[in-house]
Amino acid sequence: MEITPYIAVYGAVISTIALAWNIYRQITSGPKLIGSIVPVSSEFIAPLMGVDACFDLVVSNRGHAETVITNIVILCYKSRLDRWRGKYVKQATILSSPPKYDLPYKIGLGHEFRCRLSLDAELKGWMQKYRAFVCVWHSMGDRPVHYRLKPIQDKPTQAPS
Repeated sequence: MEITPYIAVYGAVISTIALAWNIYRQITSGPKLIGSIVPVSSEFIAPLMGVDACFDLVVSNRGHAETVITNIVILCYKSRLDRWRGKYVKQATILSSPPKYDLPYKIGLGHEFRCRLSLDAELKGWMQKYRAFVCVWHSMGDRPVHYRLKPIQDKPTQAPS
């Protein structure tokens, strides 16, 4: 009985495992941006800023490499299918906001980026009509990281009877 077929099978299994490990490392390496959008109490801050509503965008890097946040935009899509295709209807660019972070901003491992989004009446209308997302472009990604910006529900003016 020859040992050659057993060595060939062993070599094929080991090389397949090595290939799968290299693919896994390639996919999981690099930055991983985790974020959230939190509404700010509009009774106190929004009237001072002269806007309808405010949101805080918090993005942290939980990956294995540093990256540079280059742009922050609001993109509006008609449907989920249009988002998958990348066909947006409306676009708004966020230039600066308090606290002041100049873009491009280098975000290291475990660090956070904070940004306050001030929404005027036009953007609030976009949120009611379309599916709005805050998109963060960074230097290590081909596509932006999307964070859903849910519509603001207006408060009733009087108590239900």
